[in-house]
Amino acid sequence: MNRARTFVCLGAIGLLVAGTLAQDDLPEWPERELQFERIDDAIVVTGFSEKPGLVLPRYAVSFLLAEADSDDKDQVRRRVDDWLLQAPSAEQLSEEQRNLVRGADVVRSTRVHGKPMRYGDPELGIQIYAVTEEDARVMARAVIELVEGSHRRSFEHYRDILIDGITHLAERRHKLEEFLREHPDPAKKLEEVKKTIWYESIEEAQEDMRVLEKALRGVDVDISGIAAKTASIRNYLDDADIVERPGVENMLSQLLIQQDIEMAGAVARKAALDSHLQRAHAYVRAVEASKKHQKMTRSIRDNERFIELKRDELRNPAEGMRPVDVLGPVTIQPVECADE
Repeated sequence: MNRARTFVCLGAIGLLVAGTLAQDDLPEWPERELQFERIDDAIVVTGFSEKPGLVLPRYAVSFLLAEADSDDKDQVRRRVDDWLLQAPSAEQLSEEQRNLVRGADVVRSTRVHGKPMRYGDPELGIQIYAVTEEDARVMARAVIELVEGSHRRSFEHYRDILIDGITHLAERRHKLEEFLREHPDPAKKLEEVKKTIWYESIEEAQEDMRVLEKALRGVDVDISGIAAKTASIRNYLDDADIVERPGVENMLSQLLIQQDIEMAGAVARKAALDSHLQRAHAYVRAVEASKKHQKMTRSIRDNERFIELKRDELRNPAEGMRPVDVLGPVTIQPVECADE
C-alpha cells in the first residue's frame, strides 16, 4: 500500500514538472506597439543637400524617451551608424535608408513636445530622418530597441536564469523520483531499523561495524582451525592400524565430538556477529538514505522558492529591466532639406 501511494506521489511530481516547464508560464519581454501620429506641416532641416549620392530624407519621426540608459543614450547622441543598423528592426530598412544612415546624421537630439534637450537630462528627445514614411516607422522602432537594449539584455539574462532554475528543478525532481523507487519512505524505514538496533550517531555505528568485522575475522580463523582438527581426527579414524590400538578409537571419537561442539559454537558466534553487523549496516544505510532524502527535498524547496522569486522579478521588473517609456505621441511629418 505504501509503495502504491509512493508511485501516485511520483506521478504527481511528473505532472508538476511538466506544468513548471510550460513555456507559456515564462514571462516574456513586453512587445510594444508604437502609436504614430501624422502631422502634415513640413519641417526644414539642414545637413543633407550637400551630401552627393545620397537620397534626401523626406520624413522625420520624433518622440521623447524617459529614463533611457545613459550608455545607450550616449550612443544615440554620438550617432554611431553601425550601431543603429544592428537593431533587429533595422533589417526592414530600405537600401536607400541604410545608405542615408551610413552617410549622414539621421538621428539627432532635439526638442520634443516643447521640451528642450540638455546633456545629462534623464529624458531623451529624438528626431530621426528617413527616406520613406515606412523607413521612419522602422527607424523609430530600431532606435527604441537600441536605447532600451541594456534593459532587455538584463531581462533576458534573468529569464535565462529562470529557465536554468526550472531545468534544475526538473532534474532534481527526477532524481528524487528515482531515489524513492529504490528507497520508499526513508523516514519510516529508519524508524523500523531503530527498533532492531540503535546508536547515538552514525559514527558510533561505523565504529561498531569495524569491531564486529574484526571479531568475524577472528571467528573465521577459529572455524578454519576447528575444521582442520576435525579433518585430521577423521583421517586417524580412517586409519585401521591406529584405530586397532587399545583405547585410541574411543579417544579419537571423544576428540571428534569436542571439535563438533566447538564448531557449533563458532558457527553460532559467527551467525550472531553477522546478524549484528547486518543490522548495523542497515542502520547506516537507513540514516544515510534519510539524510539524502531530506537534502533532496530541501534542495527542491529551495529551487522552487528561487524560481518563484525570479518569476516575480520578471513579472514586476525593476526599472533597468523593463521597456523605456515613450512619453507622448510618436509624430511623423514631411521634411524639406535646405542647404546649410
